[in-house]
Amino acid sequence: MISNKKITCVILSIAIFITSIAMPLQVFAASKAHVVSYGESLYDIATWYGTNVDAIKQENGLIGDIIKPGQKLYVPVNGDVYTVQPGETLSDIAAKYGISVDDIKLANNYWDDYILPGQQFIIPITENASADKTVNYSANYAIDRYLLAKIIYAEARGESFEGQVAVGAVILNRLKDPRFPKTIAGIIFQPYAFTAVMDGQFYMEPDEEAYRAADAALGGWDPTGGALYYYNPAKTTSPWIWSRTIITQIGDHIFAR
Repeated sequence: MISNKKITCVILSIAIFITSIAMPLQVFAASKAHVVSYGESLYDIATWYGTNVDAIKQENGLIGDIIKPGQKLYVPVNGDVYTVQPGETLSDIAAKYGISVDDIKLANNYWDDYILPGQQFIIPITENASADKTVNYSANYAIDRYLLAKIIYAEARGESFEGQVAVGAVILNRLKDPRFPKTIAGIIFQPYAFTAVMDGQFYMEPDEEAYRAADAALGGWDPTGGALYYYNPAKTTSPWIWSRTIITQIGDHIFAR
């Protein structure tokens, strides 16, 4: 006859095993403070920092998924969190850790060169140069695809599929031009570059068609013929944008260089 003690031990073992499957442990090196912006969701924040929603909820004692603009959250991150000292630059910090300035900008979704004492930055963990290139490429592609789908959905939903791909192509064309930031995130968040970022529409979740349009643009389809700019002539009032050389029109958007 099996004793009650043995039965209890078996039940506890099963419970621990089931818990380990249902809630896999993910270890994070540190947490970074983040102030919620208008329109942001936990999923958006988790994506920016390369973590997951459950980790953020656990770190902040959140039960539901509702967050509010201005709310301060602590986001678990893979890497150290460094506090800027007086007189330091991003180049100084990068040199201390043997990484590039772009590594820091990408890890923090921060695209300015100007920093202030007391400001905090995630320092991404690196194992070796060759491993980093592989891991970062895979991670960056997923983030780039997501960001591209979001800006396509925000700026061109309601346009034809070709018109949506065209908006994505403009982002990628800017990526090749030295006058623009060197990453997709940098281009999208460049100050005053896109109305949808300024008015919060960017923070809506993209639909399946937007993802397909992003994939098509990333795959090399450029319906614009190399455009760097686009605008809706019915809504645009800027004299500067009207001065650009027009390449084509697709739907409501004129594409120019």
